[in-house]
Amino acid sequence: MVFILSWIAGSRLQNPEEAAFHPVTSLSCESVPTHCKVRLSDATLELEFASPAIVMSPFVVKMTTKADVAEAIMQFRMKNMDMGIQRYRLVNIGNGLWQSEVILPVCSMGRSDWNATLEVKYQNLWWRGDFDFEAASH
Repeated sequence: MVFILSWIAGSRLQNPEEAAFHPVTSLSCESVPTHCKVRLSDATLELEFASPAIVMSPFVVKMTTKADVAEAIMQFRMKNMDMGIQRYRLVNIGNGLWQSEVILPVCSMGRSDWNATLEVKYQNLWWRGDFDFEAASH
């Protein structure tokens, strides 16, 4: 009985790293820093950087939606370069607006090619979408 209850509790507390993801569908995505619309089954999300992404300077990531999203996370990676863990939880500030302040590290090789991964929990499922962008340097 204890094993079954532990398994049920563990499956409900599953984190995004262990969850099965469903892909988001890009509706229009010029580039993330300006504006991007994506779809998760029957919901639409709008994703944007409120100011330009500049390494070592804070910028705000915003997500707006009318959907009943439970969680939203942005993770930033550089291809073929370990830049440490750059994972930010977007906070629901009300009226369908989610946001987080992000600071990207400077690459010692002078690169600025980043990938942003949006992870969203919606209707008890995790959805994931990847978006490439260039960060500016000072």
